[in-house]
Amino acid sequence: MKKLRLLKVYYSLGDGHKMSLPKDFEFPPNLNYLHWESLVSLPSNFHGEKLVAINLKSSNIKELLKGEKCFAELKFIDLSNSQQLIKIPKFSRMPKLEKLNLEEALESLVLEGCSNFEKLPEIQKNMENLWNLNLDDTPIKELSCLIGHLSRLQFLDLSKCKNLRSVPSSILQLKSLRLCFLSDCSNLEIFSEIIGDMEHSKGLSLRESAITELSSSIERQICVARLDLSNCENLETLPNSIGMTCVSELVVRNCPKLHKLPDNLRSMQLKELDVSGCNLMAGAIPDDLWCLFSLQRLNVSGNNIDCIPDGIIRLSRLHFLFMNYCLMLKEIPELPSSLRWIEARGCPLLETLSSDAKHPLWSSLRNCLKSQIQDFECPIIWMHNCVSVFIPGSREIPEWISHKNMGNEITIDLPKNWYEDNNFLGFALFCHHVLVDDDICKAFQCDHYKIYDY
Repeated sequence: MKKLRLLKVYYSLGDGHKMSLPKDFEFPPNLNYLHWESLVSLPSNFHGEKLVAINLKSSNIKELLKGEKCFAELKFIDLSNSQQLIKIPKFSRMPKLEKLNLEEALESLVLEGCSNFEKLPEIQKNMENLWNLNLDDTPIKELSCLIGHLSRLQFLDLSKCKNLRSVPSSILQLKSLRLCFLSDCSNLEIFSEIIGDMEHSKGLSLRESAITELSSSIERQICVARLDLSNCENLETLPNSIGMTCVSELVVRNCPKLHKLPDNLRSMQLKELDVSGCNLMAGAIPDDLWCLFSLQRLNVSGNNIDCIPDGIIRLSRLHFLFMNYCLMLKEIPELPSSLRWIEARGCPLLETLSSDAKHPLWSSLRNCLKSQIQDFECPIIWMHNCVSVFIPGSREIPEWISHKNMGNEITIDLPKNWYEDNNFLGFALFCHHVLVDDDICKAFQCDHYKIYDY
């Protein structure tokens, strides 16, 4: 049958009847069309160079067309309902492919970096197994509103889709969606009014997009654990209705046109808030911020605020506070005792620390030029099994050093089982010395900074 061009094998006898090929079976070399229902596997010597269409609907095949051979004439493939399917050939091996049917078989579709892929095919309602759709760095211009039919979709990656201008409202009908990446979509201006809820989502990233605002109805629309709006250069406002109780991490870093935070923050259950680099002015931090009693990490670095409001003392769970490069910052009030890491680098106008703000766990006050700050001792918090101490400009042994001695050694009696104390951070060592040899001075440049581990 060397001249056979069309082969159809219909299978209608049920699961109790199996048809398999003999080991020495050879498909006709001139075959153009192959239709074989419930086929288990293709023989290892299958060639198929002249195949135009292949229909293996409802087959049990795991891998189609093994090897690296090119199927130069292949235009149509139907593998619908082939639920054992794991792998299909690279598209580069099928240069003329026009239609690929993976209905009820496709679980993960990755088209990352496909530079000519501009449009996603129409989505069928019964694509129930698709859980991952990656269109990262493709020139796609729009998403079909039928994307809401992907009921089991968990991961949607549209990062770096530079031509994407809007997202259909049906995207938030995806009840199983856990992560949605829309970062670096530089032309994305509209994040649509949305009907559904992202009930189980872990994160939504709109970073580096062109959006100017979020929908005023975002509170009822989005339920994500992390909302990332970093580097949205056109973002001007956040709606006052942003009180999304399910958002635990809100990142609005480097949004230069955002000059004020929304008033209604108290209803949120935030654990992390990052508004660094947003040009926030004095008075831009609403009183509601100090009602975020679950907040653990706060970053207000790179803003134009002149003081930290007294209300910060109410944040009883705050562990990390960053105030670096706030060029107008002059005053820091009493801080919560819960803090474990504090930074205020590069604040040249900082003049006043409340006596209660002289916290024993400051990490850095470098480049704070006012004299009152220069002599303040500030030990650093533990990080990766080490403790370090930074004491800018100090000329005396700090008062909190409990064991002192003249000379080059000291003996300390440690309490029994001291290493079992969960509050033990490590040993902070400080030395004050006078150098008399110029050559030694040149070799020993640091006169107030040392790092030790425990």
